[in-house]
Amino acid sequence: MTTTGIASKRLGKELNKIHQSLPPGITLVSAEDFKEWLVDICVLDSNPLYQGETYRIKLVFTPNYPIGPLGPGNVFQRG
Repeated sequence: MTTTGIASKRLGKELNKIHQSLPPGITLVSAEDFKEWLVDICVLDSNPLYQGETYRIKLVFTPNYPIGPLGPGNVFQRG
């Protein structure tokens, strides 16, 4: 199995697990391919500074995931 195949297999398992149950406040917005996911994180605690805020993060995965780090481009897109 190639490194890319390992990454695809692992991300496929993780995506299936995510679809089964996400923690409160977390929403998977997009995961059309295994390379890039968009996730919304809604602040649920009562901290007045962040209460009700939603932050979108873009996760970019490299072909050697999970052995290597996430790729460049992992950024908060709004907040």
